Amino acid sequence: MELRGSIAGALGEDCIVTGVSSLSAATQVLDLQRVDVVLLDLETSEGEALALIGRTAAMKHRPCIIVLSLAGQVAKAVKAMRLGASDYLVKPCDPDTVKRAIRECVERGSTLGASA
Repeated sequence: MELRGSIAGALGEDCIVTGVSSLSAATQVLDLQRVDVVLLDLETSEGEALALIGRTAAMKHRPCIIVLSLAGQVAKAVKAMRLGASDYLVKPCDPDTVKRAIRECVERGSTLGASA
């Protein structure tokens, strides 16, 4: 089972999961609906992924961003964190680890713009 499906199954009824297969589709979702948490794979296209993180900085309701990166790609994760990502996970990661990261993000207030 793909990670997206595994995560949706692990989160159960607690969350609505919207999966997209491209960064342009992610941008459209962010433009059209309120999103609390974004799981962003840095391996898709590093420059575009980092641009997406930067783009969320101007959003009224800024989502919590959790980046996924391969072991040995710490520099990419650090760059993402500096741009505003809230957390990072090293791939491969199991759905329970992702679920825990999402829950922790939501418990921290889920968004950086929660007080706005």
